[in-house]
Amino acid sequence: MMLVEQVRRRIEQELQATQREVKRLDELLALKGDYGPGRGDPIVTSWERNLARRERAKGKLKELEVTLQRIEEGTYGVCEACGQAIEPERLAALPIATLCIACAHQRAQPQLSRAIESKRDVQL
Repeated sequence: MMLVEQVRRRIEQELQATQREVKRLDELLALKGDYGPGRGDPIVTSWERNLARRERAKGKLKELEVTLQRIEEGTYGVCEACGQAIEPERLAALPIATLCIACAHQRAQPQLSRAIESKRDVQL
């Protein structure tokens, strides 16, 4: 397992990079295209794409901040659902993980089932 200090440094670096990305996207979003009727300004599409990127980056910021908080509290590496240790391989691959593999799989199952059912409904 990666040492907690190594994880902290990695998360802090990702946090700084993500903060810079949000700032860059905020600057790009300052320029907004014209939504006039019947007009397809290519900058509008670019603006909307940047808006989606910024929202994803903000979500990542929150995950990184939660991870740092868990490190500070001493709960990093402990599954939020079952209280067991999160597998070291999972933390190495996904340092922001808050669930062990079993709990993550359990949580994903209902969502996966709904997605499959939804796809079936569309095909019928």
